[in-house]
Amino acid sequence: YLGQVRGTKWGDEIRTVVRQLSAISAEVESVLSTMEPVRDLARSLAHHDTVLFVGRHVGYPVALEGALKLKELAYMHAEGFAAGELKHGPIALIEEGLPVVVIVPSPRGRSVLHDKIVSNIQEI
Repeated sequence: YLGQVRGTKWGDEIRTVVRQLSAISAEVESVLSTMEPVRDLARSLAHHDTVLFVGRHVGYPVALEGALKLKELAYMHAEGFAAGELKHGPIALIEEGLPVVVIVPSPRGRSVLHDKIVSNIQEI
């Protein structure tokens, strides 16, 4: 409501934000109800010393953030890389058994981007 008081946000815009904020608890509950795949992933990564994260376009900052969170929360070595830069050095780090988390965008609306990241996965 600060935007309304300051005169920068109005009625419909504020109602939309409030509605979205109200939906957050349901979204969090939905995520928490599907935690078993996350637990399985955690178990599979627990025995590794390093994890690489790869993303392209908007997936690149997500990859960087994923690597940062793994460092901060699990005290594991993790690095994030731009998928388009793999051939310029980072691919040399990838060896048999090294976990690589690839941020893959939905193919809807961005099929070219999706196809490129799938190509990167095949290189790995």
